[in-house]
Amino acid sequence: CNTQDVHHYRIEHDEQGFTCEAETVTIKACADANCNSLYDQDTTITLSDSGLAGDGWSNGNEITIPASTAMSITLSVTEDTEDGSVSFSKTSANPNASLRCFSGSTETCEMTFSNDGFEFFGTTTAIKSLTDQTAETNFSDVNIRAVRNDAGVCKPLLNGPQDI
Repeated sequence: CNTQDVHHYRIEHDEQGFTCEAETVTIKACADANCNSLYDQDTTITLSDSGLAGDGWSNGNEITIPASTAMSITLSVTEDTEDGSVSFSKTSANPNASLRCFSGSTETCEMTFSNDGFEFFGTTTAIKSLTDQTAETNFSDVNIRAVRNDAGVCKPLLNGPQDI
C-alpha cells in the first residue's frame, strides 16, 4: 500500500553541457510540490531527448527509480557536433505524473550543449564537484580550463598558463 502519491518527476541539471563529455543529471520521483520528500515505491519513467543527435541516456530511455532514491544518470550528446539545446520530456511514467525540470532554482527543461567553453573542476579534471569556497579568500582546489570537442573528446583549447 502506497503511503503517498507521485506529485511529479523532477530532472535537475546544469544549464550547459559539452558535446565532448557525458552530462550528469539527477532524476527524482517527488511526493510533494517542492520535492522535499521522495515517493516511497519504485517508479519507471521513459524519457525523450529532442534536440541534438547523440548517444542519449546512459541506461536507455526507460529509467527505474528505486523507492525514496534520487538517481544520477548521464546524457551524451556527441554525434552531432553542432551547438544547440536538448529539451527534456517524458513519454510515459508509472505511476503517471508530470515532469518538471530545474537548473538551480530556474524551472526549465532546456539544456544547452556546446562544442567549446570554460570548465571549472577540482584538483583534477575528473573532479567536477567543487568544495565550498569562502568569499574574499583565494579559492582552493578550483581550476578552470578552456575545452573544445575534438572527435568526441574534450581537449584543451589553450596550452600553458593563461592570464584571465
